[in-house]
Amino acid sequence: MSPTDDAHDDRALAASARLGTAAAWQRIADRYCLELVRFLTRLGGDPDLAEEAAQQAFLVALSRRDRLADERPLRLWLFALGRDRLRTIRRRQWRRRTLSLDRLLALGAIDPTAPPDRPPLGDRTQRALGALDRTAREALLLRELAGFSDREIARLQGDSLAAVRKRLWRARRRFARRYTDG
Repeated sequence: MSPTDDAHDDRALAASARLGTAAAWQRIADRYCLELVRFLTRLGGDPDLAEEAAQQAFLVALSRRDRLADERPLRLWLFALGRDRLRTIRRRQWRRRTLSLDRLLALGAIDPTAPPDRPPLGDRTQRALGALDRTAREALLLRELAGFSDREIARLQGDSLAAVRKRLWRARRRFARRYTDG
C-alpha cells in the first residue's frame, strides 16, 4: 500500500470509528497497536509501561472518537495520545516514588518493630515532620503511612484535589530536605 492509500484507508477507518464501529476499532488496533507499543517502549524504556500507555491511549481514543477529524492523521493522533498517556503514567510513578513507605523503611526513618504505644518514627523523621505545617504533615502521613488516595485526602481535608496534590508535592520536598539535612 502506498502512503496515499494508507491515508485514504485511515480516513475511512476514522469515519467508521467515529460511529463507534467495533470492526473499525479492531482494524485500528490491529494496524497500530504493536507499532505504538514499540514507539512507547523506546521512548520510555519500559515495555510494561509502554503496553499500559498504549492500552490507555486506545481507551482515550475510543472515548474521544467524536474528535477524530478527516484532516488529522489517525496514526499521528494515536501516537500523540500514547505519548501523553506515557508521560502521565511516569509523572504518577515519580510522585509516588518520591516518598513511599518502602523508601522510608529503607532509609531507616520508620521502625516497624516499635511498640504500638510509641510512634514508630525516629528522631530525624520526627524533626522532619515537625518542620511541616499541620495540614501538610497530615496529608503526607495519610498518603504515605495510611495509604489514602489523593482524592480521599482532599475529601477529608475539605480541599480540592489540586490543592492536596500541590500540598503533598511540597511536603515531600520539604520533608526530604529536612530529613537529609539531619
